[in-house]
Amino acid sequence: MIRYLPLSKYCNDFGDTVNAVNLRLKRGIWAQGVHVFKVSGIKERQVDIVAVDEWKGKEKQKCRVA
Repeated sequence: MIRYLPLSKYCNDFGDTVNAVNLRLKRGIWAQGVHVFKVSGIKERQVDIVAVDEWKGKEKQKCRVA
């Protein structure tokens, strides 16, 4: 399984936008270095699919409780 995707590929494959990702980072919903990170020598930021999946699972649980 691929764990890391370039941000553009993540957005294309999962129907998200760069602006939405940036907003999650700005609001502290996602963490730089956990969900999205910069790799030395690679221009584009990378998205950790496993961390995003874990976040989605937690969000889903919150909806069930509410």
